[in-house]
Amino acid sequence: TYEGIPAFYDPLVGAGALQFFAARLTALDPDIVAASPFLRGESLEEKMVLFLEEQNIPCSLEDLQVAEFGDQRLVAREYEKEDRFFMAAMFERGHVFVLSLYNAPHPPEDEEAAAIGAILRSLRLAD
Repeated sequence: TYEGIPAFYDPLVGAGALQFFAARLTALDPDIVAASPFLRGESLEEKMVLFLEEQNIPCSLEDLQVAEFGDQRLVAREYEKEDRFFMAAMFERGHVFVLSLYNAPHPPEDEEAAAIGAILRSLRLAD
């Protein structure tokens, strides 16, 4: 874990780390909302814009990438901050919410990008 958040990385490649934050939106602890105010957003798009604003990253709805995997929706945005590459992706199904955050010193090479995409597409949220 990194800062108490599960993080996955390949120690042999050493390029980036993929972290996950999950919450059940029906029973949010006020402390979680205080630490993660983006959870107040009504839609995934609104949550992502609020998250990026917290990171001081300018963003509009047109900047977001949206995809669907079966009955799950994904909203994502790539950005750079403090000389690092980031890709934030949010999923929601029913009352279950997941934020994944990939960060690395540079954008991922094709092989690593494909692995990240496969991991994200493999997530199945149970309501």
